Amino acid sequence: MKYIATAIAAAALSMSFTASAANTSEVNASDISMKVSSHANEATIQLTESGQPLKNYPVTVKSLRTNHLQTSDDGSLTFHNRSSHSQTMTIVVEGKNGEKLTTQRFIGRQS
Repeated sequence: MKYIATAIAAAALSMSFTASAANTSEVNASDISMKVSSHANEATIQLTESGQPLKNYPVTVKSLRTNHLQTSDDGSLTFHNRSSHSQTMTIVVEGKNGEKLTTQRFIGRQS
């Protein structure tokens, strides 16, 4: 039983280190580009259209609950995981032509 508990603790510690590593990805549609960077317990979403920031553009973030948010004047939005455990969030942006950009990001818990 001790070995199982040790293995579970090691796996949890490994996941928290993985969540702490900064990581960036980019998703594109015909008219909108979405770049997502994550570090520790937060993810920053950057939306652009032809290289220009999309300000006040709607973004849906699904984690333990669904959040309907908007980008700021610089086309960015920062989402914080304030729960006591790590989680995967799904980010959905609908392009101006109706296509949906969707990406997932694993973010750590608040310490």
